[in-house]
Amino acid sequence: MFDPHDDHTMNARRSSTHQNTCRRILYLDPAGQLWGSERSLLLLLSRLDRSRYLPYLCFPPRSVLAARARNLSVHCLPYFQARLHEKGLAAKTMAATGFLYSLARSRPALVHLNQAGAIAYAMLAHRIAKIPLVVHVRLAEDAPLLAKRA
Repeated sequence: MFDPHDDHTMNARRSSTHQNTCRRILYLDPAGQLWGSERSLLLLLSRLDRSRYLPYLCFPPRSVLAARARNLSVHCLPYFQARLHEKGLAAKTMAATGFLYSLARSRPALVHLNQAGAIAYAMLAHRIAKIPLVVHVRLAEDAPLLAKRA
């Protein structure tokens, strides 16, 4: 299912010294589109201090977000699933597996969830691996969802 040599990030490779001194951040974008939240994320990634932080981005495969992220030299991990609210258990299991694989690949110091809809997956990292979690809440109706999970 996952090719350990296929990050889609040949242009994002850094020296091992740089990778070991920077704090790794895994960004999870469950949609992978180019709407407002993804544009905001790309802006954040374009201005991220690369001398201090090494960004990884987990998103659905064949996403329009992929090319833009690669242009910013972001380590791309296309292993999540889009539109999970419309899909069954198999797709949700694939999304969880893809996200856990992305966690193992990136070994982040922090997980940044770009949209609250995938909070259940981000909470895996927070609760199981004890990785700090930042959630970018973009819709007021998502706040109660987060409050239940906190």
